[in-house]
Amino acid sequence: MYHVECIDVRKEHPMFEYCDSMTAWSKNMYNVANYHIRNVMTGLKKSPEERTVNENEVLKTVFDALKAVNAKRVSKGKKTFEVPTPEKWFLNYYMLNAVFKEINNIDYRSGPVHTVQNSIRDCCEAWNGYFGALKAYQANPEQFTGKPKIPGYVKSPHRVAVISNQESTVKSDFLSFPKTARRFNVSALPHASIDKLIEIRIDPYFDLYQIQIVTDDGIPEQSLEDITVKDGACMIDFGLENFAAIVDNKGNAPIVIKGGAIKSVNQFYNKETAKLRSILMKGHDPKTYRTPTTKRMNGVSRKRDAKLRDLFYKIAHRICRICEERGLRLIICGKNPDQKRGIELGHKNNQEFVQIPFERFFQILRTVAVKYKLRVVEQEESYTSKASFLDQDYIPVYGTEEADTAVFSGRRTKRGMYRAKDQTVLNADVNAAANIGRKYDPEAFSSLSDFEFLSRTVERLSVRSLNPIVRKVTAVKSGRGPVSGQSAC
Repeated sequence: MYHVECIDVRKEHPMFEYCDSMTAWSKNMYNVANYHIRNVMTGLKKSPEERTVNENEVLKTVFDALKAVNAKRVSKGKKTFEVPTPEKWFLNYYMLNAVFKEINNIDYRSGPVHTVQNSIRDCCEAWNGYFGALKAYQANPEQFTGKPKIPGYVKSPHRVAVISNQESTVKSDFLSFPKTARRFNVSALPHASIDKLIEIRIDPYFDLYQIQIVTDDGIPEQSLEDITVKDGACMIDFGLENFAAIVDNKGNAPIVIKGGAIKSVNQFYNKETAKLRSILMKGHDPKTYRTPTTKRMNGVSRKRDAKLRDLFYKIAHRICRICEERGLRLIICGKNPDQKRGIELGHKNNQEFVQIPFERFFQILRTVAVKYKLRVVEQEESYTSKASFLDQDYIPVYGTEEADTAVFSGRRTKRGMYRAKDQTVLNADVNAAANIGRKYDPEAFSSLSDFEFLSRTVERLSVRSLNPIVRKVTAVKSGRGPVSGQSAC
């Protein structure tokens, strides 16, 4: 199982300049590889007299280099590379690597070999992803918002640099890097100092760099694909006021995790960013002047990112522990595709909903669930809040003909309350979570005949319950005298 541990490198750190140069090399090499692929593609599709100067230069460089490379490979008895043609114009990783090595490309020779090679490989994978998306678009264009575009250039001055375990090692609790004598003491990191090193990633992180150490503890991951609702399922409806409403198919009382802390983090970020922007905008025309990103702005953004990451991991672990305690092995998450595209909830709700990175939480939940041997699936959740679970209403999919004619038995009377056809009242988010499970598998609740547990008092968990603050309490006057050292949450 893989683990990732991070080290932040600030501007005053001796390794900052090294990280700066490594990420610059990575960006340059990615763009150079993309430049050659794009010009070969466009150049070969034109007649010689229609080609641009750049296309002619790239084609001459590639053809001459491949000719020299193929001659060397023939002398060694190796298979030669196919020369690009208008039908088969794509330069794969092996061809690009051979071309850059033959012409002694300055960016290729400047950085560590494996780091620049990883940038070339990333570029080729981006193109392969484009080819796959284009093929899927041609088969089912209605599943896309538009025709896929070819990979573009990296416009930022830096890009993540990937260092292989052949260029970076951990010896005697010290992590070494290529082309520098400086090292990091990783003895305080539980995995980096013991587990097998896979790779090092240097990632630009606001105004600093984050060194991500990827390791493997050697424990194989178990296949979770055979887990079904029969093994116990946890259904979750995500939102704003209630970040997560949790229901299971074993008759346990529903649980709601409040979202006030997450909204508060976003609100503070927006307030501070607006205040800093207003200072920078003084004396400037807002129509023509674009405010730069200052050190304080980066600090506010970094603090928001760290707080959200911390909250998401704590919520994910709590959800998994709930599943473990209740004997549940499947987590069904409600999610609508493109749920934030063109959303119209009003200015305030738009800002709150769009800025919460739900997709990031899903990634964290999937990562944490593997450690608990739980399977996480996503389910389209349109109309789950409108349909009545107790009345077993049919739940259509948004955009279909059935959705226009669907009739629902119950209705939401006010925020947080849903009234079924027989006047039974239950939490609206709990009703939605149960419908998400029913929409995923109509037989999800087949083992239950009584759904009274859904209308019970919902257990509410706040951020304080996820992260209890332990304080020392001293008892005041009592017959037994003062008692110190007791803990209270």
